[in-house]
Formats: sequence, structure tokens, C-alpha cells
Amino acid sequence: MDVDWTDWESVDTLALRQQRSPSAPLPFNWRSSFFYEAGVTRFFDNGFRASLGYIFSEKTVPNESFNPLIPDSDRHIFSIGVGKKYKSWDLNLTYQFAYGPTRTIDNPLAAPNAVPSPPGPPGFNANGRYEYTSHAVLCTIGYQF
Repeated sequence: MDVDWTDWESVDTLALRQQRSPSAPLPFNWRSSFFYEAGVTRFFDNGFRASLGYIFSEKTVPNESFNPLIPDSDRHIFSIGVGKKYKSWDLNLTYQFAYGPTRTIDNPLAAPNAVPSPPGPPGFNANGRYEYTSHAVLCTIGYQF
């Protein structure tokens, strides 16, 4: 088990520098957040092992500064894996599924022709429904010497 805290509130504004344009400020206005992680591995006598894991990641971007370039939401991440130790070799195969419940952004300050909420350009509008789903497969081979 593990709990991780990220201090996003200490990242105020980043400046994007471009060669032929003035620097563009990119305000974060993010909240600090937590990751809650848990996992278990069962080792078998024949060198095989099986693992299960779960992570909950809190959203960090408040509705007022939501940007579809970073479609942040609460995330649930599940993983399952198998592995085998053979002499000095270590083989692993893992599948991970992640999803974020639907997040609806309805920010009246982000309406067209209104004063935009950071970090968007004039007329920026991120209002809408956002969903997140991800599948990942990982295969690793290790050698210990």
C-alpha cells in the first residue's frame, strides 16, 4: 500500500517561450492531490507469481481552469499481471485498465466572448463532457547478473 501526495499548488505559472512570438503564460491553478495505491503479489513454488493492483488518482484541475489538453479527472486504475523467475531471467506480462468517470465542465466564465478562465486564449471554451478510458499491456524481460 502507498499514498502519494503531489504539491501542484506550488506550480503557479509556466512561461511558454517561442522563437518568433512573445512568451505565453500558462497558469496552472491546480490543486494538490493524492494517489492511493494498493497491490498484492502471490508467489508460487514453481517460480511463477500473480499480481493485482489498484490506484485511485484524485483530479487536480478545478473546473475554473480546466483545459482539454490535459483532461484531468478522478481516475481508477486496475492492473493484473503474471510473472516467472527462471534462473537469472525475470519475465512479466501485465494488463492495465484505467477509466475516469464522466466529468462535466459548465463554466460560465469560459463561454464564448467572455473573459476566459486561464489557461485558454480569448474565446476559449472547454465546456462539455469528458470521459477517460485507457488500456495498456506491458511485457518485460529482465536479467540479473
